[in-house]
Amino acid sequence: MSFLVKVERPDVGEFLFTMQSMNIVDVVPVQNEKKKLKPNGDARTHSPDRKPPGTFKESGEKAILALLYKRPMPSSAIATAFEKQGRSPKSIASCLHKLKTGKLIVGTDDGYTLTKIARDRQYRQNNKGKK
Repeated sequence: MSFLVKVERPDVGEFLFTMQSMNIVDVVPVQNEKKKLKPNGDARTHSPDRKPPGTFKESGEKAILALLYKRPMPSSAIATAFEKQGRSPKSIASCLHKLKTGKLIVGTDDGYTLTKIARDRQYRQNNKGKK
């Protein structure tokens, strides 16, 4: 003989304790509904309509520095350039934030431009090995 009993979630523990003390229930199998994920999202699967994350030779910050070395650009132009490179245009926000807090770029009326420190660093990197 079996019964179906509806019990609210907070009362499950008390209900099972009462049932076990009355020798009505011996063992109650507990099923964990949630699948345990591995750390860092290793078990996460990507949606089929979402393209997989890209891998690039240089970071987004370095790509922005290379773009701004040529001329000042507004964020919309940087986003368009990112899209042409195959990057997500939404990712410029975090990259710009890192560059601003690192004092490598500043916002102007023309958009973003390199600071002197970043311009010198970019110049040395572009002319490395040339004499």
